[in-house]
Amino acid sequence: MLNQRLHSKAFEYLIRLQAGSPRHTKRNIEEKMMAILSFPEEKWEEGARENGIIYNPQVHRMLKMLKEEGLDKIYDEHKDGVPRLQSIIDFSIMEETKSGFDRIIQEQFNNAESYNVSDKVFFGTADSNIATAYIQKVPDSDEFLIVINRQLWELAKLVSYMLTIILFNEKGMPRSFNPENAESYLRYFLVNAASILNDSGLQKELQPVALEKGTMPELIWLKLDGSLHDFIIGHEYGHFLKSHFTNECTYKTETLNGTDVKLNLTSWNNEYDADRTGLDLTVFRARGASASEIKEMDDSAKSVAAFNMTLGYLGSWACLHLIWNIEQIWEVVYKPDAGHPPTPLRIASMNSVIFQQMPDKASADYAGQLLWNTASCIKYLFYKIQPDTAKETPRVKDIEARFQHFVLQAVLFYKHRDVVDDLESMQSRFEPPFFAPDNIKAIHEKELMKKAYALLEHTLMTQTIPWQECTAIIERTILILKKNAAIFNL
Repeated sequence: MLNQRLHSKAFEYLIRLQAGSPRHTKRNIEEKMMAILSFPEEKWEEGARENGIIYNPQVHRMLKMLKEEGLDKIYDEHKDGVPRLQSIIDFSIMEETKSGFDRIIQEQFNNAESYNVSDKVFFGTADSNIATAYIQKVPDSDEFLIVINRQLWELAKLVSYMLTIILFNEKGMPRSFNPENAESYLRYFLVNAASILNDSGLQKELQPVALEKGTMPELIWLKLDGSLHDFIIGHEYGHFLKSHFTNECTYKTETLNGTDVKLNLTSWNNEYDADRTGLDLTVFRARGASASEIKEMDDSAKSVAAFNMTLGYLGSWACLHLIWNIEQIWEVVYKPDAGHPPTPLRIASMNSVIFQQMPDKASADYAGQLLWNTASCIKYLFYKIQPDTAKETPRVKDIEARFQHFVLQAVLFYKHRDVVDDLESMQSRFEPPFFAPDNIKAIHEKELMKKAYALLEHTLMTQTIPWQECTAIIERTILILKKNAAIFNL
């Protein structure tokens, strides 16, 4: 068998978890992979082209595995039930990624002995009300299963494609984000993103226009999409590698919509640690060579390796912005005692790491422009999703989420002590005539804090919520930042 781990207790357990799911996503990719299998192996590439699948070595290995598993013969009995084929595809992609991570740790990490590498860890996707993932012990086994939210996994594919066609031209050269470049693809994104978020699966082809084989846009998309998904896996695997869970494995990474899960078994520091581990694994895998090998390369090869590293950073960055936009749609509001830090603070932490790792100022400036374009593009796409995509929430919760969005994003630009000073100043003046804080200097600081202040000012003027609740929102936001003081030197 090409993937013997499909016969593990972990995979059997994953199928049982999916059988209890309220929905069974059925993607076009399932039917297309089966259609390709109807061709002789020597014509699989032709079959892939006819079915709109980008044919590469990974797809070839996947088809061979599906053939050896006999899925082409038994597909009919599964196609209307549990998505076994989809499970095998996702499970195998994640297994290949995890194996690659293990090799990188063992061969390229100077402190490999400090990582809890294990062949008892397995990954899969399933419907879940946890925004990212959770890890648990497989019953009656010494294996562990990390279950990644399928909505996040599927949206990542959608977003990586949109980023490629919007932020890179036909020659593969980066371009500044412009909404006009997104217009012709916007309806496709809105329909599918809303479908995924509303638990109904993809409605259309995963890739609306096939990227020409071997072109730079196709290569960029494959690398960017791989990096985005690598970071999803790398962050969760990072928790295992760093032993961020109890022996009972009751740890979960995040809550949504008031879900009652056991929290605080990991600290905010652990989340930043997992982000850093995921980032390192993603970038090491994206560059495709060790640092010592790169030193021996000619300038052209070094340039390619550097660009691949940048796409690794870009995928990791895009993942966090994707999570943050999902949270805004689902109206996640962070409290000071939450077991998971606000995603904008995770973004700020990653931002500082990326620029520390760039080899020179020119590289940092180049990466900075790509990161800014990525964040702007994702924000624009999700802003366009219709309001009925979001689940119903109380008005005060919506206001608090928006307020925290402006303030926590400001951490990207502030001298962090000033954030707390400005908020405390805002709170002390929080009565008519609502003067805005006057100790803000930088343009990003000024605009973000004014938006935050204007939001609460408007709620008071319109009597949407009382001033006591507005004050409480400010107090909770201050506490969030103070809890994070050690990370951001507040």
